[in-house]
Amino acid sequence: MDFYSNISRYYDEIFPLNSAQITFIQRCFDSPYHNVNLLDAGCGTGVLAIELAEKGFNVHAIDYEPRMIAKAKKKKENLNLPGSPIFDEADMRLISQKFIPGTFNAVISFGNTLVHLLDDNDVMTFFEGTKRVLKDNGYFLIQVLNYDYILDKKIGMLPVIENDNILFERFYDFKDKKYLDFITRLTVKSDNRVFLNQIKLNPLRKNKINEFLHKAGFKEVTFFGDFAGGPAGGDSLPLICAARK
Repeated sequence: MDFYSNISRYYDEIFPLNSAQITFIQRCFDSPYHNVNLLDAGCGTGVLAIELAEKGFNVHAIDYEPRMIAKAKKKKENLNLPGSPIFDEADMRLISQKFIPGTFNAVISFGNTLVHLLDDNDVMTFFEGTKRVLKDNGYFLIQVLNYDYILDKKIGMLPVIENDNILFERFYDFKDKKYLDFITRLTVKSDNRVFLNQIKLNPLRKNKINEFLHKAGFKEVTFFGDFAGGPAGGDSLPLICAARK
């Protein structure tokens, strides 16, 4: 999608690896991890997938945006990584067509990827496909934002992301009754270039995600407010979910 292709060059500076994600995933499995097959749905530039592979996991990573996958493959090539992770350009809604049932011990969808599925039927298709490609008792791990907080409090701006090279500003417009308009402004400091982008998001509330997961047949659905396992809700911006098949 154009939104991410426009910022793909600077994506790793905006969203660097979050080591807490690695720890969260590792807590789900006993080490060593060489028998654990993971699917990273919405892998971006592959930072998380590569780190998981280097920890020993067998990782297959997909993304819908070709420039992201191209960057991920280039990273893998530069690191001279044999085998895992495998990167593919693919639609997360079609994973049950791409992979045989019972392939993975976990499917992860981090980085607020889920809310780019604007149709609730597409969310259900992804959830049902995830359940199909998971092994018995496999994990479905999701990270979005806490849209209960954002919608109820009309949070119009997210925290600014800034380093020596970039300034990334993020805004919400609430004019649409069903969707959120997500507006970003990326300033590259070295030459003062500015990239403006806008995209619609499906602001899924916690209860809606919970409803969809149970409808798809998942069990032991638990929500957290951070990757350390803190309580969900309140003014915590992240919303983390762990469900079992």
